[in-house]
Amino acid sequence: ACPPLGIFNVSSVTFIDFQNSTVLLSNLGGLGPSPVEEAANIRFLAENDVSPQGIYYAGIGTEEIVTFEDTTTLFFDLYVTNKTAYVPNNVNRNGKRANQAGDFGVVNLADNQACEFEYIFVDRLSGARYTLQNSFQFFFFDLDTGLEGDLVESFEICDALEYETSVEFRNYSVPTTLNVSIVTNAEGESCFLFTATAPFSGALAQLCYLKYCACNVVDLDFEPRIPFVAPYI
Repeated sequence: ACPPLGIFNVSSVTFIDFQNSTVLLSNLGGLGPSPVEEAANIRFLAENDVSPQGIYYAGIGTEEIVTFEDTTTLFFDLYVTNKTAYVPNNVNRNGKRANQAGDFGVVNLADNQACEFEYIFVDRLSGARYTLQNSFQFFFFDLDTGLEGDLVESFEICDALEYETSVEFRNYSVPTTLNVSIVTNAEGESCFLFTATAPFSGALAQLCYLKYCACNVVDLDFEPRIPFVAPYI
């Protein structure tokens, strides 16, 4: 089961909280339900060359920047936009669960459809793109298949260093229902492909992104991202 309010924060300095965020815009693919005119009221969209076709979560997170002198708390938002054609089942489900008051962010997608999404953090004060300085965790829930093994749900993560299933992750020793393979995308990047293998398994994928990796890694010329994968049953 989920912790209280669905919050599980592994990082002590970076916190992402859908429960207390506010959906200012829900317009993935330009399909609404928010009118596109509302994008003009969001500084990040009004002042930057960014598509207004997306979901904007205001007040979703905080990050503590620790120096030798002091600790500063920064506030950030999250913008999710589609990079390819987006075909939903019901756009009214986008945003958050429980009539936009829940603790799960929602991106609705129709059966047998695929879409590439970009997740952008935004500095709340400046309205500019923001790169987190510390590690943070991000979860994707409910990865499963149809009853007959059709309608297989999957997602792909590129530029990642490694992953762990629930068998290894935090010594949970819980068998995973996800199949993980390595694929090469159109840009020639090596990517991890996470694919559901069972119906009603509700598998969970936890992604841990790091800007700075404190491990024995040599000759990295990109921002490392490390996903951890565990099931949610």
